[in-house]
Amino acid sequence: MKKITNEAFEEIWESVAGMQQAEAPNYIYSKIRNRIELEQTTSVAGFQFKPALVLSMLVLCMLVNLWMLNQQTSNRSANKTGSSIADFSAEYGLNESYPN
Repeated sequence: MKKITNEAFEEIWESVAGMQQAEAPNYIYSKIRNRIELEQTTSVAGFQFKPALVLSMLVLCMLVNLWMLNQQTSNRSANKTGSSIADFSAEYGLNESYPN
């Protein structure tokens, strides 16, 4: 660790000795208090709208999911009636004999 010389110490001490406590501007406490109260009143009005919006979006997503599941199950039941391995192999020509 580097040692500080006596001259450097005196220079630092003189700069510290000249410091004064900072003063706040006039009425700063009342300005801060008013701003806090203003933000609290606006946030209460905004909070009443948000839960309704979130709930409606959630219900909408659930309805879309239920509709998609219903469509998917109806498509599966329609596809199962005529599908089998024999139909698949016939469609792609897998039943035909290949020349060696």
